[in-house]
Amino acid sequence: MNEQQQLSNGERSAEFFFLPDHEGHTPRFFTGLKEVLEGSRAAWMPAKLFVAWILVGLLSVVLQILPAGAFRDGSLILLGVITVPLCLLVLTAGSGWEFGGGARWPLSKAKILLKARAKTIFLALLFMVAVPILFALIPLLGGWLLGRIPGIGEFLSSVWLVVLGLPFGILTAAWLILAGPAVLLTAPAAALDFPDMFDVVSRSVSYVRRRPFKFIVFILGSLISSALATLVTALFVFTLSAILIFSYLSGGFYPEDPTNPKTPGVYQTTIQASCPFTPWIEACCGIDGNIVDAQTNDDNETNSNTPKVGPEANKPSNTPNPKKGETTKPSIIPDPKETIKVEEAQPFSGAQDLPFLLRILLTALGWLIPASMVAAFCACLARLYLLLRWEIDRESPRALLHPDEKFNWANVEE
Repeated sequence: MNEQQQLSNGERSAEFFFLPDHEGHTPRFFTGLKEVLEGSRAAWMPAKLFVAWILVGLLSVVLQILPAGAFRDGSLILLGVITVPLCLLVLTAGSGWEFGGGARWPLSKAKILLKARAKTIFLALLFMVAVPILFALIPLLGGWLLGRIPGIGEFLSSVWLVVLGLPFGILTAAWLILAGPAVLLTAPAAALDFPDMFDVVSRSVSYVRRRPFKFIVFILGSLISSALATLVTALFVFTLSAILIFSYLSGGFYPEDPTNPKTPGVYQTTIQASCPFTPWIEACCGIDGNIVDAQTNDDNETNSNTPKVGPEANKPSNTPNPKKGETTKPSIIPDPKETIKVEEAQPFSGAQDLPFLLRILLTALGWLIPASMVAAFCACLARLYLLLRWEIDRESPRALLHPDEKFNWANVEE
């Protein structure tokens, strides 16, 4: 009766997940694809969106605060290696809990989860990266060392590559083909299964090997679903940012400049202030954010140094010719026109003219766009993993999730 009541409350997206009569049956292909596509709805759950928002914010702050160089790149890599697996672990655990358990996953469980499974996911990822490197080093180092032996080095290197290089090369290629895509299943496997590194790796690789077509189709569906969720979030963020910017500019703080048609409006300012991908694109491409201002200054200097031509060149100069033995002094009488220009308020020139607090708010709103993308994709991955496990190992999404089951997913006493 309790299970039927939960079904009536709409907490389950597929009824056969909860009914005991269907525990042994696996969903059909399009039914499973539908469940994966609907996983992107979790992108707007406050708990999971907050976790992804914190991750994006940390990386963005490091990118924008530190000066460009090797130190910033190393800091970003180190921070990403530490925080990204932990974030994926929490997001996939929450999505899997809700998908298989039929209840909201409390964020307070994150501390227990990280304590129980952080070591597992780091070891699993390290193993999946280290294995192909070690396989590739065997033919590489052998051929390099033997090739340096005088006289017979070329022959020994060829024999080494045929005898050991070819087998290990095949193993490296096979591992990259299978384990490369299987990395996507590492986080849900570490969060929703037994906390054993080899079990996580074997399940991830086995599911890709045994259901490659379904895995590829479901991954493509996850990407499409995540893209749609990101698009909706971006529309919300840009609309809200445009309203805030328009409300600020309507206060008349900046005069209009009819002589400059290129004055940025609300649309351009919204993109400048709220787009979270601009700093990353500039960092990856080595683009200077002040390139437009530098170009403008160069143009002004060029115009000032250009010799006058035509009637302007024939006009007499107001500066008197110095007498012999005298030096000229600059005029201290200011030009009235220039004085007026200095005293007038400058027209609005872009997002950099917004108040500091408003810029911080718009930047934080912009972080919601990639955060929703990460949260949606992790939710789809959790559903994908549970559906593959259901079909291959005959373990329904309900298994290994409830505290009263044979295995406690956290494996830690609260």
